Amino acid sequence: MRIHRSVILVFGNEHEKGLEDAVLSPMAIEGFCDRVEMCEDCFSKAALAIDYIADFHPFFEGNKRTAFELAVTLLKKGGYRLNDDEKTFRFIKDVASGMYDREEIEEWLRRNAYLGSL
Repeated sequence: MRIHRSVILVFGNEHEKGLEDAVLSPMAIEGFCDRVEMCEDCFSKAALAIDYIADFHPFFEGNKRTAFELAVTLLKKGGYRLNDDEKTFRFIKDVASGMYDREEIEEWLRRNAYLGSL
């Protein structure tokens, strides 16, 4: 929720004002957080985050941006970085369109993330 709030406040459009905390199902977010904690590594956590948020759309606005920022945060905790570029943006949009499943998302992350400093 903190990342989503930040995404809307920093990157949101005028019509998104007031939607910083707007979630469709708070219980679904809690269940999602529990599932993320059970993942084995930062790649599987980031893949779950992208798959769930970009595809399921638990927030009223900013789902793709939140999915990206959460994935970046989870990868960073594992010592990896992900570029904020057109290739990554296109990939997130494709996930939101249903073009990839979670395993394919994880494979993409493993190929496109790189080691970075914590």
